[in-house]
Amino acid sequence: TRRVKRAGFEVLESCVELGGSLSGEHGIGADKRAAMAWLFTPETLALFRRVKEAFDPGRLSNPDKLIPTAEESARPSRVRFPRRELSEPAARLVETVREAAARGAPLALTGAATRLPRRENGCLWLELLPLSSIRELDRGNYTATVEAGARVPELRAALAAEGFHLPFGPAAGTLGGAIACRSAWGLRDNLLGARALLASGEVVELGGKVVKNVAGYDLLKVLLGSQGGYAALLEVTFRVLARPPVPGSDPLPAPFAPNRWHRALKKAFDPGNRLNPWVFGA
Repeated sequence: TRRVKRAGFEVLESCVELGGSLSGEHGIGADKRAAMAWLFTPETLALFRRVKEAFDPGRLSNPDKLIPTAEESARPSRVRFPRRELSEPAARLVETVREAAARGAPLALTGAATRLPRRENGCLWLELLPLSSIRELDRGNYTATVEAGARVPELRAALAAEGFHLPFGPAAGTLGGAIACRSAWGLRDNLLGARALLASGEVVELGGKVVKNVAGYDLLKVLLGSQGGYAALLEVTFRVLARPPVPGSDPLPAPFAPNRWHRALKKAFDPGNRLNPWVFGA
């Protein structure tokens, strides 16, 4: 039994190191709980604990599942989930929010301002438009990771040039704004993961890069339509689809010329050659 469990943990280690998940269907029980500290940052696990406390302060629902204990989280691990550095604009935004958090300043998010107009309300305004780069386009796995300040029309054009298209409906503003206002169809089913900035200046990671992923709370869906009241999106990972060919861009097929295999099928379907007999020769 010990060897089987060790082999199982080695599989989990490989999944994490390759950027995958710990579970695709059945969630995280006590046996995998410690491995959550491999996959998620301490800041993200702390958010999970706060969500648990908010909805289940008495710890009545599955108290020993999902979230590792403080002791488990503190254990050193050789496993490293692959993470890229934030872009320079994103790093500057994080620093700005941390400084604002130290003095308790209220914050307001703004992108293209197509849905929520700016209000002069004494808040420190955080401009998200500088966060506009495509961080990764994984052609083999049909996923893209894009900063939240990217304008959706420009993003759509950039992906089209690479042979892909967005699987969610049109939006005039930014990607983050479309998510915050839920202003485009198809978002919920195609979002996979995100890095988000809390008002404390902490960066948390929600979801991941794989479609089947039930490790951790699915808090990315909570941000949909939240009007930016929970967190500021820094970058988002979502599915992309192969761009359909433009009508008329593919060469027309050659005229049908039946070979012996076609004739064998014809004999099986219509041995008397009564249907369109000229096709196979009257």
